[in-house]
Amino acid sequence: MKKQFSDFLSIDQAKMSALILGFFIVLGFSMAQYATTGTIDINALNLLYTLIYVITGIEVSREVRKGIVEKNVHKSKQETTKK
Repeated sequence: MKKQFSDFLSIDQAKMSALILGFFIVLGFSMAQYATTGTIDINALNLLYTLIYVITGIEVSREVRKGIVEKNVHKSKQETTKK
């Protein structure tokens, strides 16, 4: 089972999937708690905020890294054509 999971997803994808799965578990718990008690526990709310910030931060850093790499590749191609 572990081998099939690792063949299906890369390490980065597996980490992101675990974060998203955790987010939806906490979200489901929070929605059920709100439906029964009318409030959401502050710890669950803080965990939701944290997971949102982590997932967003990973996506932003991935896009920034991609932009820097593309800029460097473009710059190196220009330098080789000048020579």
